[in-house]
Amino acid sequence: MTYHDLHAPMIPAIAALLQARPAACERPWVLDLASGAGEKLGLIRAAYGPGARVIALDVDAGALRGLGPGALAADAHALPLAEGSLDVAVCIAAFGLFARPALAARELHRVLRPGGAALVITAEQRWAAVTRWPGALAGHVGAALPQAHPDHAAPAQALAVAGGFAGHRAYALAADLAPEPHAAALALLGWAEIAPLLAAPLPPALAAACDLAQREAEIELIEVLLAAWLLRGAGAICNS
Repeated sequence: MTYHDLHAPMIPAIAALLQARPAACERPWVLDLASGAGEKLGLIRAAYGPGARVIALDVDAGALRGLGPGALAADAHALPLAEGSLDVAVCIAAFGLFARPALAARELHRVLRPGGAALVITAEQRWAAVTRWPGALAGHVGAALPQAHPDHAAPAQALAVAGGFAGHRAYALAADLAPEPHAAALALLGWAEIAPLLAAPLPPALAAACDLAQREAEIELIEVLLAAWLLRGAGAICNS
């Protein structure tokens, strides 16, 4: 069974998260941290274009065989990369496995240029209030992926502080709804968070459907996809 078989329901959401902060140049330097056998490289290249220069890095040299000259066997706690050499770093479903996550975050901060950013995606089971909002609501929400409720954003804030990042953008998505990224993000938000994002007033029928969905919301034990863009601060548009 391949990575894409295991994570197929989450791939549309991961792709949307990658594109939530696209690189601001045609040929960005991108790090795929804990790349494994390179199963995620296609998603990264699709998000950043054919000009992206992607470094696949993993502690397991054997897993990198066949990936070509862009592969690098190394430890996430001591990246063999120059300070400020990357535009984007991505770590999907691996950060929680690192022995010293705060040190790994500081290393990402070091190798990113000013203005660069790192996307960290993890998943965990937790009890959460889940509202299955009507799918039509997504079209009326101004943000492509609404940010997480503060309760869900706490881990991202802690990681940003530990790594010395200037800021962060956190997202939480209900994993079982991940094939529809908008629905997966909206499901964990209450109406108080959604209302300010509306680009236009809701039609009466949709407003009534949202009211019903809100009344039917329940606390459930679900798998939550947690993601955070860790922001390196202002700086040059792109490394050359």
